[in-house]
Amino acid sequence: MKYLAIHPGTALLAKSSNIRGVVTLQDICSCCSVSADKVDSSIEKFARLNTQDRRKLDKIYSAELDILSNVLNDRHKVELPTQNWEMLLGPWLRVFIYVLYQKWQLINKIKDQKKYSLLSIRSDISHVVPNGFMDFNDLISGHKWNDYIDAMIAEWIELDVHYIDFLEKDKICKVQRKADYSSQFKKKIQESAAGLYSLFSGRQILVSGVSPLVKFSSIVSIFFLSFPVVKKSISFDRVQGSGIDFSFRNKKKSLRNRGFIEFLRLAILANIPRFYLEDYQCRALSLSGWPDADRIKYIFTSTSHWTDDFFKLWLSINKSSQQKLIIFQHGGAYGTTKNLMHQEYLERRICDYYLTWGWDCPQDQKVLPFVSSLSLLRRRCYYSKKDIDILIISTRLKSVSKGDPWDSSLWNKSYVENIIYMSNYFNRQTNLSTVLRLHPAQEVFDNGYLDCLRENIHNINLDSEVKMDRSICRSRLTIVTQNSTVLLKCLLWNTPVMCYWDEVLSPLNEKSSRHFKLLKDAGILHKDAASLSDFVSTVDIEDWWNSDYVQSAKIKFCQHYVHFSFINILHAMRRVKGKGV
Repeated sequence: MKYLAIHPGTALLAKSSNIRGVVTLQDICSCCSVSADKVDSSIEKFARLNTQDRRKLDKIYSAELDILSNVLNDRHKVELPTQNWEMLLGPWLRVFIYVLYQKWQLINKIKDQKKYSLLSIRSDISHVVPNGFMDFNDLISGHKWNDYIDAMIAEWIELDVHYIDFLEKDKICKVQRKADYSSQFKKKIQESAAGLYSLFSGRQILVSGVSPLVKFSSIVSIFFLSFPVVKKSISFDRVQGSGIDFSFRNKKKSLRNRGFIEFLRLAILANIPRFYLEDYQCRALSLSGWPDADRIKYIFTSTSHWTDDFFKLWLSINKSSQQKLIIFQHGGAYGTTKNLMHQEYLERRICDYYLTWGWDCPQDQKVLPFVSSLSLLRRRCYYSKKDIDILIISTRLKSVSKGDPWDSSLWNKSYVENIIYMSNYFNRQTNLSTVLRLHPAQEVFDNGYLDCLRENIHNINLDSEVKMDRSICRSRLTIVTQNSTVLLKCLLWNTPVMCYWDEVLSPLNEKSSRHFKLLKDAGILHKDAASLSDFVSTVDIEDWWNSDYVQSAKIKFCQHYVHFSFINILHAMRRVKGKGV
């Protein structure tokens, strides 16, 4: 029986422990060096989720949310509606279910091979139970948490597991960048302005996790004739609170070798973040300094409902039908994908109104076209000197799939190969200087991507600029490799941009397809890296970008996805206030 290490970190530890003959799964692409003796490319690390899978998981999510809400109401001696519990733990529960389902598929495929014993790092439950949602996001990027969950599934379905003892705790080492003092100063100014808003607030409106804070709060103040209370988002790291409730979490696995649902329910209880279980009561007491909920009528947020457990806790305890939760879109791709991202799915479930960057959804009356945060910032490119011909913006490759539309092993593989092809094409076949910018998170949780690029790209030139905006403004052409905020930013700023992504793996919805066709016809959106590279070599970038048909397509597209409109502001605010249009 051979040993299979699903994650490269586990394979490295096995090698250092003198365990031989270890097989691992392909992590990024075939060009990357691996730490195991052999790679099994026949097993796809990330399960591909089709539309039927997603519908099934959405139903499971709703059912498990109801069950967990009842369990927590009983434990904490409260009577909160299911929707209020969803405001608190919905982000974690939905991502956890999607992650677990894909792991369930993977481990069962490994068992079906009948030739592997799963290699796993032995972890104590206290080291893998997250404090809160953002801590969960950090943990699932590391191999120890993944090994722990993989081993749970393997034991459940009776796949042999060989454990490796490892005492060192996970360390997350973030790359130190030089300080950006101008941004820090602007942040202090915004915080001071927020303090003034709160000082003169009528205590009827709460704003948290919205950008740009001052301009958004000013719009709210004008239409509601009242200054909002501005609450700064709170974050916390892996500081241990009260002890782990082992009696609650370690339920006996008496139903081993049963189906996914039975396993899921035990896994939820074993892995629920401490914030929602052991630390719930003390965290609730810490909200004593928050605004009086009885006076708050309108709650505006853009990110706090996803990232800030303290805000979500306050919201879940206090939100009633007399209050309106208004969520403001906070990134690109919203309103465009056939399969909703986790954020968009959840936000449109829990909110009373959803303010978009310009797009509408006639089937959902909650959705109100508003303005984009990018247009409120009103920034423009400020470098007259263009010393970079082509800037390629690389997105983050994930070591674990959360179930978003583009999360798949095939995406990772084709993505890396396209980046390598395009970089070498421009470096070798043109006289264009090319700079590649990595996603900051790639440097935090590196999974061999950078080593792979350095090994396979001729004369690689990595962007060292702290702020991506500066690099964009210094470039004659920016290439965007995913349906993202960066594409919208370039279009809004009227700086030359081209883009591509795999529409099979990340399909557009029917309505947005018509809008993106404008970009395709104008030569902005391409089907792959090869067609984009060929197109670049045949045009003069400046003449192409300034042509009437490209500018017309750009303007029409921006009206839907990155817009500024006083009419939209007026209509949306009147709807929120309950005065119709």
